[in-house]
Amino acid sequence: MFDLSWLELSFVAALALIVIGPKDLPKLFSMMSHVMNKSKRMLNDVKGSVKQLENEINISQGQQSDHWKEYLPEEIQHLPDDFTPGSMSAEDHRLRRQAHHAAKVAAQAKQQQDSELGGTDIISAAKVQTIKSATQNKKEQA
Repeated sequence: MFDLSWLELSFVAALALIVIGPKDLPKLFSMMSHVMNKSKRMLNDVKGSVKQLENEINISQGQQSDHWKEYLPEEIQHLPDDFTPGSMSAEDHRLRRQAHHAAKVAAQAKQQQDSELGGTDIISAAKVQTIKSATQNKKEQA
């Protein structure tokens, strides 16, 4: 740790015996061991706190920063990042909800068809794209 040889350690011990004296040397060692133990305890407390914080924010599991969105209601989980509350009309919300539902149904149908046939469903993808573009056009007009 400190890369000290036995000769250097014995020199420091002899110097401490001369400077501090044989009467106070055991008190010094006791005090030093107490300080070392206290510092180890503090270090372990800090490590434990960091580990707890790491577990709380799921760094150790490598989860993405969007993990918190799973706790939101399903209809608002997929809002755009630049969404401002109150910026969409009721009609826009209805169109967005329909597009989200259609995309969800299309994805389920595609997954079911892929499992049955092993192919892709181009028509469902086109329907979803049409609904999304209609929603985009409605937003641009408003």
